[in-house]
Amino acid sequence: MNSRRHSLAVVAVALLMASGAGSAGAIVKGRDATGPYPFMASAQFPAAGKDGEHFCGAALIAARWLVTAGHCAQGIVPGKTFYRIGSLDRTKGGSYVGVRSAHLHPEYSAGETALLNDIMLVELVEAVPLRPARIDGAVGVPGAGYRALGWGITCQTASHTACPGVERPVVLQEADYAAAPDAKCTDLAAGKELCAAPVKAGSGVCNQDSGGPLVRRDVFGDWQLLGVTSRQANQVVTCGGGFGIWTAIAGHRAWIEKTVAA
Repeated sequence: MNSRRHSLAVVAVALLMASGAGSAGAIVKGRDATGPYPFMASAQFPAAGKDGEHFCGAALIAARWLVTAGHCAQGIVPGKTFYRIGSLDRTKGGSYVGVRSAHLHPEYSAGETALLNDIMLVELVEAVPLRPARIDGAVGVPGAGYRALGWGITCQTASHTACPGVERPVVLQEADYAAAPDAKCTDLAAGKELCAAPVKAGSGVCNQDSGGPLVRRDVFGDWQLLGVTSRQANQVVTCGGGFGIWTAIAGHRAWIEKTVAA
């Protein structure tokens, strides 16, 4: 995690591009995915030598469009970056599709203590035959149950290299969160970001979970997309156990719809 900007993937992406190797694993103290998430996507570098070299998450929102975190942008290169979509296994299955174009939010900003408008859209080279996530119209519901998804690292540390002996799980991980008042997360942009706390002590998102979805079930049992994993809250640099901040999909819906329709 970047201790100055509290992002979850910047350092990991840079080192992955330089070394051709991914860092260890999955959400801290999470669990293997308990059901299908056809909208879940893994950003990968096939040039690393094999499939499955994950660096950021994303969510399918239309047949040819993904939404992810703005701070994942340096790793998303048209013609070079690929996404594996719809598989719980980051090394196989689902649809494996290249990137046509990337659209960083025009007001994205990486400051000393916060990321503003930490969101970007990725257009795929072809449509995929998978069910996109439904976009939730609410910015947040107090007390609501959320779920975060990702293949980020597993240990409670600020360093992506501090997981000696931890094998890299290939199965998607999930962790439950509870909605929290905005005041619990410092440096949060009200209306454009969501604050949430992990339900399980010590669990939570970490490096390489960036860009992954925050979802909740609706009354029909379908998953609805609320947010994009952005960073730890309150200037905490150790993964797991603390409040987290997600870019709110509803707070950027007009930009999303305009970009996708263009």
